[in-house]
Amino acid sequence: MSEGIKGRPTPKGFRKLDAEALDGFTVAQLKCSSCSGYGNCGYRCYYLDPEGAGVVSLCMQRKKQLQDERAGKLSD
Repeated sequence: MSEGIKGRPTPKGFRKLDAEALDGFTVAQLKCSSCSGYGNCGYRCYYLDPEGAGVVSLCMQRKKQLQDERAGKLSD
């Protein structure tokens, strides 16, 4: 494990939440809403919150939809 937030080890498979992951959106806009009812849809990604709030789960499908809207494309 590598050095993580506030000196704690970062578990494998978790990335730090940063501006690149958010791509100009807020956590509230990208937060996983468990569309499948179980949160196992395959679009859910976990990030470590640098502000110490623990783990944040973001929906990559929602991120793609918002990126398409921003670019002026229609999403399927």
